[in-house]
Amino acid sequence: MHVQVTGSVGIGDVTLEGGYKMDRWQRTFRESKETLQHTGFASLEAHPMDWAILRATYERGRRTFDEYHAAEAE
Repeated sequence: MHVQVTGSVGIGDVTLEGGYKMDRWQRTFRESKETLQHTGFASLEAHPMDWAILRATYERGRRTFDEYHAAEAE
């Protein structure tokens, strides 16, 4: 399952975007049955010229899992 929420605002030639992503994986015959990841992000995009785009992005995430079975990984 993947959920993503984003929003952006533009001021002149600059656009600021931010959002949140949540990813959940459920697996069979793996070392972890369920993995959950939360990620927040922010981007700044500038259009200094008609043919150029400058973009900077920052992401920070956290991944958790329910339990770990090392023998299942082999």
